[in-house]
Amino acid sequence: MERDVYISIRGLHQYVDQDGYDHDVEVVSSGKYYKKNGQQIISYKEQFAHEDKPVRALVKIDQDSLMVSRSGEMAGQMHFQPMRRNLTVYRTPFGVMEMGVTTSQLKMDLDEHNWKIKVNYALDINNQYTGTHEVEIQVQDSKSRKGFALES
Repeated sequence: MERDVYISIRGLHQYVDQDGYDHDVEVVSSGKYYKKNGQQIISYKEQFAHEDKPVRALVKIDQDSLMVSRSGEMAGQMHFQPMRRNLTVYRTPFGVMEMGVTTSQLKMDLDEHNWKIKVNYALDINNQYTGTHEVEIQVQDSKSRKGFALES
């Protein structure tokens, strides 16, 4: 069964770039929820300033793991499993990078109509540590009693 949902993904990145800026990111979008091969999946579109058109992104939940992927110019997937390091390849317009994602914490509260997920992880790119990160994901459908405001 497929149903319409709203998704909010907020990334808190605990590092500062060369210019002294933090890079916290939040994406809020409508999407679709469905189940496939035993996984719960949210499909949605996201748009970044440097891209011409929105790209497809997925959040997949499988028993004790989470996978977030996106297509487009900046394409790749991040697989989160508690106390494990997962390697992935991330494509950018500037070339391909190998990323290591070490998940220190994965909390998932998956109510039928209201999800709350929190992930803490360390990231390394080409074996160079880049910092610790936290991602909070909220997914709600129209039957959720709890709400979060969507900006238009």
